[in-house]
Amino acid sequence: MKGKRTKSKPDDFTTGVGRALRSAAKEAQKIARMHNTPLYYWENGKVVARKPWLSKSARAKVFARKNKV
Repeated sequence: MKGKRTKSKPDDFTTGVGRALRSAAKEAQKIARMHNTPLYYWENGKVVARKPWLSKSARAKVFARKNKV
């Protein structure tokens, strides 16, 4: 007869890893704003440099202008 299943450790580990990644991303954005440097992301199979000091709405306007040309 099998015993009761309990919550496994990998779930706790992956939760901690996700939290650490989010925290590291926020810290990287903060440092990039302080030093006025871009952050690099992987989007649609390409590496893209983004300016972290732009708000989401300002970033949308910049990308809209680039796509019109």
